[in-house]
Amino acid sequence: MKKLTFKVNNRFWFFLFTLKKLPSLWFWGIRVIQCNEKSCSIKIGYSWFTKNPFKSIYFSALSGAGELSTGLLVQNKVNEVGHTSMLVIKAESYFLKKATGNILFTCEEGDKVNDAFQSLRKSGDSLYLVLHSKGYNEDGVEVANFSFTWALKKR
Repeated sequence: MKKLTFKVNNRFWFFLFTLKKLPSLWFWGIRVIQCNEKSCSIKIGYSWFTKNPFKSIYFSALSGAGELSTGLLVQNKVNEVGHTSMLVIKAESYFLKKATGNILFTCEEGDKVNDAFQSLRKSGDSLYLVLHSKGYNEDGVEVANFSFTWALKKR
């Protein structure tokens, strides 16, 4: 657990990770602000790499940041427990305001992830876990929120 958390919180290791595994995150300039067992915060900024023709951040870049904030919580637990596969099977998004400037996505459902893995350990089968991420602009106004359904299966 601590090893992955260190790597995503360390800018150099996160750069290597994204370059190798998720190059679009590197291209978009996504940064991990903080990640621990309880919550994960991801920042994405408006730039030439993330813009759309409407002078705001392209929805797929926002989705990538939102997914990462939930996925790192799940991946942390997978690394701790081991022998578990994870896959996004459903994504819902709501775009409430034009996303310009820096957007901070936060998922604070680490306890829900822990409970799901305890349930998975007892049942030994598979389960679905719905996690939410909200994105706020620099003024603290919510610009987008996402709901990702993760399928977890014991290998």
